[in-house]
Amino acid sequence: MRVCMLRKYIYLTLFISGIVACTEVDFNKLPPTGQPIVILQADKTYGEAPLTVTFTVTAIPSRGEIEKVIMEFGDGKSAELNFDKQAGKAVTSYTYQAISVFTARASVKDQNGWSSTQIQITTNDAPRISNLELFDHSSRERVTEVVPGTQIILNAQCTDLNSFIANIIVDWGDGTTQQVFTCSGLEHTYKSEGNYTVRLIVFDASMPQPLSSTASTQIVVRRGINQAPNIDVMIISTYSGNAPLPVTLLVGAYDRDGSIVGIKVDWGDGSVETLGSAQLVSERDGRKLYRVSHTYTRAGTYSVTIVAEDDKGKIGTFGSLVNVFSPKPVLAATFSDQLNQNPDGKTYNVVATNSTEQVTITVNLSAYDPDKYDIVYLTEITFPAEGVTYVSILRLGFMQGSNNYVQRVKCKGSGPTEINCTYFTSESFSNGLTAVFRITVFALKTGTVDINIFDQSCVYDPQPNQVNFSPSPDPSLEPCNQIRSRILADESRASSSVSFTVRPQ
Repeated sequence: MRVCMLRKYIYLTLFISGIVACTEVDFNKLPPTGQPIVILQADKTYGEAPLTVTFTVTAIPSRGEIEKVIMEFGDGKSAELNFDKQAGKAVTSYTYQAISVFTARASVKDQNGWSSTQIQITTNDAPRISNLELFDHSSRERVTEVVPGTQIILNAQCTDLNSFIANIIVDWGDGTTQQVFTCSGLEHTYKSEGNYTVRLIVFDASMPQPLSSTASTQIVVRRGINQAPNIDVMIISTYSGNAPLPVTLLVGAYDRDGSIVGIKVDWGDGSVETLGSAQLVSERDGRKLYRVSHTYTRAGTYSVTIVAEDDKGKIGTFGSLVNVFSPKPVLAATFSDQLNQNPDGKTYNVVATNSTEQVTITVNLSAYDPDKYDIVYLTEITFPAEGVTYVSILRLGFMQGSNNYVQRVKCKGSGPTEINCTYFTSESFSNGLTAVFRITVFALKTGTVDINIFDQSCVYDPQPNQVNFSPSPDPSLEPCNQIRSRILADESRASSSVSFTVRPQ
């Protein structure tokens, strides 16, 4: 049996003893057979958002006619569709704006009731390509036309929010296609004149299938084009440091098809300097070398730009960054022991049976800066026999103007076989083990490191007459180590340190 025509009346093709016949059947005279049959189809089930999907709902009634078709799109929205009784289906389109997995459901009603089916629609984001530009390798200028033989560089930014970049292809438009691993710094040389379209095609790793994006730009290659001057710069002093920061540049400039008529340096802090004979170091075959210096007095990140102009008005530029940090405070720390000697590098033998203080290390501090600074003590006590280093950090308070602080480390015998050393009355060790003290004093600018966390919570304080040598040291050590890392990474700091050994006898 096969269906000849799908309408109110259905014609059945019967194969009986080789005789083929179509019989007309009236649905209304058939006994109930259940709910209507519904089939939901989508022209696409996966793609980049916003994704427009065309749904087709095909329905066969179980009794009577299809009375209603409801489409739920899975994002909280629904619609009643117009059902074409002649075609036996309803068609609608819907656009999914968000990135997600949606369950679309079609529900159909006839005289016997409702029946429904569903399908999943998945949306994702394709890779994003932005800032696609071509540059002259020599002048570093953005170009849209070059002479044959010019090496160009393609730079672009490629991102993907919900996956990662899996494959990149660049088509240079001259028959050269490359598979690459980055969207920037791609080099190519055009040998022949012509108008070329450069295409960058990026694929992500989305499932069930990768999504791709394409960006393109144009480049004209012809003879007789004036080329921008070439600029080479070397920073022969540091490009980062504390203010006041002197920076010295060696600037080389030449023009491939003419001569340079002017060159300037924009230091990025409002100062612009024209280079001339006073800064000229040497000149040969049209190539000029300049030496120029500048001092930054305030903290900040500065963009240094060198601009050269040739005799036909073409501009070449070069840029670099200079990082200037806040001025360091002035810090003076004088360490002395009970003999009024410098303890750095010394070993102190302490008699365990003597309960009086035998080693006293004193540090006298003086700091000055126009701004407010905190003085922070960092101590690291190492027990060589166990290989364990304990860290403690204490904040002494704000510094403004000139102030003096005195702190001490005291070591004495505390029993027949024990030695006790106390640092700021908050950290101690005993059991007669040799220990190496390293005390560092920092002056930190308020705000450069989270000063609020320099409190007693960042001090390792074992129980009296007990040292923790377990494989997992006290949990308070971890925040101390984190703070220590931030202190050491702070460029606007001044410090002074001393190391000494305490050994029981």
